[in-house]
Amino acid sequence: SYWPAVYSLDKLQAIKDEIGPVAFASQYQNEVDLMLGGFFGPETLEQFTAWSTRSEGARKKARTIIVVDPAVKGGKRNDCTGIVLASLVEGQVHFRHCLRGQWTKDEIKARVDLLRARYPEATLVGVEVVAGTEWLVQDMQKSGLPVKALRPRQFAGRSKTGRADQARSAFDGGRVAFEPPTADNGLGRLREELMAYRPGNDSPGVDDCADAGVWAIILLGMGRGGSVRLIRGRPF
Repeated sequence: SYWPAVYSLDKLQAIKDEIGPVAFASQYQNEVDLMLGGFFGPETLEQFTAWSTRSEGARKKARTIIVVDPAVKGGKRNDCTGIVLASLVEGQVHFRHCLRGQWTKDEIKARVDLLRARYPEATLVGVEVVAGTEWLVQDMQKSGLPVKALRPRQFAGRSKTGRADQARSAFDGGRVAFEPPTADNGLGRLREELMAYRPGNDSPGVDDCADAGVWAIILLGMGRGGSVRLIRGRPF
């Protein structure tokens, strides 16, 4: 630290944990290019609403889900898994919690269980299913969890960018709100990934939380056109 009297290493680490490493690099290390994804308008990611300020009636009527974007291979040396908890309340998707880490299958399930214990109002767990991740859905279903497999090939958007484009209208229309980010709720990670998101597969860093957030918007019926569009089969 160049100013230890004001910004100790511990304080800087706490700030980094709260806002996320990409936002930290941009704001505190002047690496501004990391935040120039441009796919989601920066102003649309600045709508903060504390869950506690929602009316009791609105909170009771809200639909709350957990979405998991799992790594194909779990473990410390493999890709990250992103987990997002969101509620549909008063016409908005309200992002309330985000987790990201390099976890094994059992560690992913344990974190979903922790979120369900903390947010008992969550009624569904959506899991993206690509090659090699069907095992997670099957294991969760065996455990009695209410699980919905999210298969990109069934969705009309198909590609990662196609799904994000479906969700973008919710941001542009002011139908997305974030719990104020803290180190505890991890929403700084979600926002930074959405800020840095670029069409295609060239997003800097990781985008697992952003993918989970996009799926949450779609699963809650707030993507472009409202309902989830499938190539065949019933809507979610």
